[in-house]
Amino acid sequence: MMEVKRLPAETLYAILGVVIIGGIIAGVFFLSSQNMFQSPTGAVVFACTTPYAQIDSKCCLDENNNKICDSEESRQDSRQLLSLLRGTTQNKSKSETTDSLKTEPEKETVISTIDTAPPVLTFVSPTPSNQTVLAQDWVYVNISSNEDLSSAELEWNLTNFTMLEGETAKEWYINKTGLANRNYTYYVYGDDQEGNIGKTEQRLVIIDTTSSIVVSNLSDTLNGSNWILWNWTNPTGITIGHIQIWINGTFYANVTTNYYNAPSLTSNTGYEIQTKAVDSSGNKGAWVNDTAWTKIAPVQPNTLPKIFLLAPIYNSSTIDFTPMHQFYFIDPENRTIPSCTLYYNSTLKGTKTNLTNNTWTLLEASQTQSGIYEWNIVCSDGAANNVSESRRILINVTS
Repeated sequence: MMEVKRLPAETLYAILGVVIIGGIIAGVFFLSSQNMFQSPTGAVVFACTTPYAQIDSKCCLDENNNKICDSEESRQDSRQLLSLLRGTTQNKSKSETTDSLKTEPEKETVISTIDTAPPVLTFVSPTPSNQTVLAQDWVYVNISSNEDLSSAELEWNLTNFTMLEGETAKEWYINKTGLANRNYTYYVYGDDQEGNIGKTEQRLVIIDTTSSIVVSNLSDTLNGSNWILWNWTNPTGITIGHIQIWINGTFYANVTTNYYNAPSLTSNTGYEIQTKAVDSSGNKGAWVNDTAWTKIAPVQPNTLPKIFLLAPIYNSSTIDFTPMHQFYFIDPENRTIPSCTLYYNSTLKGTKTNLTNNTWTLLEASQTQSGIYEWNIVCSDGAANNVSESRRILINVTS
C-alpha cells in the first residue's frame, strides 16, 4: 500500500499564490480593451476604450462609431454581396430564360413514316389491249407509274426484259420485234425508290401475220415476144424478207422489189406467175397469182430487108426523154428503103426516109414520159413491112 505524504503548509500556499497571480495576469490581457466596475446596484458595468464600444454586453471594434461591431458589418457586407450576386445571377438566369422563350422558335414535332405502298403501274397506248390479234411481227409495250421508278421489267412469256426509261422516271417502254406467229402473255413490274414492287395486269397478244403477208395489185404491165414484166404492191405493217417468184410451177427467184421481168420466154405463150411473200421472221403468206401472154414474134420474109438493132442494148435505161436509137438494114436486092419507123409499145415515136442499104442510121424518139417501154424498128420497101426484134428500155426523166 502506497504511502501518501502531506506537503508542508508553506508549499501549498506558494502554489496557490502562483495560480492566483497567473489568473490575474490573464485577466489583465483579456480586459485590456475594457474596464469593468460595479454599479451601486452591484451590476458589473463595462467601460470600453475607444475605438471599442460596448455592444450587446461586450466590447467590440467600432471604428466608424455606428454602434455595430465592425466584424458584424463585415459579415453583413459579405452576406449582402453574396445576396446581391445571387440575385443578379438569378435575375440574369430569369432574363435569359425569358429571352430564350421569346426568341427560340416554336419546335415542331415531325413524325417520320416509311413508304411501304407499291407503285401503281398502268399500260398506256400504243400497248395492245388484252387478247388483241396483230398482223405484224412486233409489239410496242408502254407503261406509266404514279411515282418515279428505279427500274421496270417486262415479263414476256416467262422471260424478263429490261425496259427503257422515257422522258421521266414514271414512263417506261420496250419494243418487241421479230416475233413469230403464236400467242404471247406479258405483264410489267417495277420497283420505286423505296424498293416497293408493283405490277400491271397480265395481257395476251396474238401474232398472226400470215393473213397480211400477201402482195396486192399483181398484174403484167408490159410484155414482148419473149418476156413479161409483172408489178405488184408489197404488204405493209410488217418487215418484208423477200418475195418468192415462181412461173408455171418453176422457181425463178427471190426478190425484194415490187416487180419482176421474166426473161427467155416463148412467143405467143401464156405464163402464170406465182408470188409468196415472206417476212423477216420467215413467216410465209398466201399465194397470189397472175397469168399473162407473150406477143407473137414478127415474121421476116426473105424478100424484105433484114433489120439489125445496135443501140440501146436490151434492158438499158436512160434519163433522156428523147433517146437516140441506132440500127441498120441489109436488103437482099441492095435497094434504098423508103422508110423505117421507131415504135414504143406499138406507138410511133419517129421515122426516117430514103435509107441506104447497109448503113448505120440514127433515129430519135419523140418526147417520152418516164416508164418501161418495148421498142422496135419497122422498115418498109413500099410493098411490105419487116419488123425488127423487140428490146426493152427504162426511161427515168428527172425534173
